[in-house]
Amino acid sequence: MINSEKYFLVLVFFGVICFLVQGCSNPTSEELDYVPGQLIVQLTESLSLEQAADLTDSYEIELIEYFEHVAIILVGVPKGQETKWKNRLEEDDLISSVSFVRNNVSLR
Repeated sequence: MINSEKYFLVLVFFGVICFLVQGCSNPTSEELDYVPGQLIVQLTESLSLEQAADLTDSYEIELIEYFEHVAIILVGVPKGQETKWKNRLEEDDLISSVSFVRNNVSLR
């Protein structure tokens, strides 16, 4: 009975290891090179946090973080619609540019 329990535990252990290794595989060319659902918005001028929140609220998008000293807003948009929102936001006079958040960049 003890041997069968050991074999069962060994099988479970290897099953868990295989599951974890599969999740850590190298990205394929089909994967996105940007963070889905996030954009970096460069403003033309520095705003207060309240003004930045009002701006994102007017577009009904999420204000994730505002970097006031450099006038950059990290926003959340619906996943899969990043390009649509990038183009839409770039039309605003308060916004100088909009960029995708690249996978290899950390803002925090």
